[in-house]
This record gives sequence, structure tokens and C-alpha cells, in this order.
Amino acid sequence: APQSLPPKSLPQKVKKRPTLAVLKKQFQRVSHEFSVAGCLHRFTRKEFLQHSEGFFCRHCNAKHECVKQLSFKHLPTVLCFHIKRFQNLGGGITKKLMDNVSFPMELDMEPFLSSTVLRERYGVSGVSPGASVGSQYELTSVVMHLGGTLQGGHYVCYVRHDDRWYLINDAYVFQVTEEDVQAAQAYLLYYSKVA
Repeated sequence: APQSLPPKSLPQKVKKRPTLAVLKKQFQRVSHEFSVAGCLHRFTRKEFLQHSEGFFCRHCNAKHECVKQLSFKHLPTVLCFHIKRFQNLGGGITKKLMDNVSFPMELDMEPFLSSTVLRERYGVSGVSPGASVGSQYELTSVVMHLGGTLQGGHYVCYVRHDDRWYLINDAYVFQVTEEDVQAAQAYLLYYSKVA
């Protein structure tokens, strides 16, 4: 059997290929706490763009520093949030992300509306508050993926009906508590606009 050379004796241009165990260890993360509200704040926060990334003005033919900020102009009747639960590590390796993502039973989208952003940034009058366009939502369903890999697993769903929560698992339906729902490792969250 050929003998392996110690890493120091390898030529400089040859890169030692990491083993599967090393790759997995590099991408292991300590579980973190996230929230839907925190994710929305991060998604809609201001970004300051420097000259190279800035706005190009056709009139002066130059780039200028600017602020970019995403917001929601219109809100749908049903909001669906997809929580990223799988990470591609390369080489055909995927990992399920087990981080806890807390989510509210009721969600106010007003802070993330374009009208709110404009009012706060510029003091624009005449821009109606988000509450008038219906920015209040309530959680109606949570989909969970059970199993540790992308290649296998099972989906179950928590659904609210007549102010009661139910767990739907194939042909089986069980009544559960709100605490059971909030302890779920959400994959999809569905919020319906409050009438």
C-alpha cells in the first residue's frame, strides 16, 4: 500500500482536499435565536451605498452616495414566509439548519410599509398610515419539515380553525395548544390579513 506523505512535504501548488468530516465541521454552527420580526427589520434596513455602488446620475454623469431601503408598497391578503432550513455545503452535501426562529401569533406589517418609511425618513405628510391599508395579520398555519436531511423527511402542518389549533399529519388530525404551535421549527409560516 502506498504511504501517505505528511502535509508539509506536499508541493506548494497542490491543495490538500478536505475530507467530508472536515467540511461538515467547518459548516457546523451553534444554534442561534432568530425571529420573524428581526428578519423583517434586517430585510428592510437602510443600506448606505458608497460611490462605486452608488446612484448614477445621467445629468452630471457621475455616481453619488445614496441610501437604498426595501419596503412593502402593497400587502397581500395572505403572507407566506419561507424559512431557509437547508444549506448547500458544496460537493453534493446539504445540511438542515436547526436554528430556532420565533414567530408571533399576530404580526403588524406597518413598520415595513413604504408609506411608513417615507413618513419617518422625510416627514412626508399626506402619506396615510399603514393601518388604513390593513397591516394587521394573524398566524393561520405553520408547516414543519421532520427529518434531518433534504433527501428525506416528512411534512406536517399546524392549522388554526375557529380559534383552535390542529396538527395535521397525513390522515391524522389532533387538537393542540398555541404553545405547541409556537414551539414548532417552522419551515413555512402563513399569516392572513385581519379584516
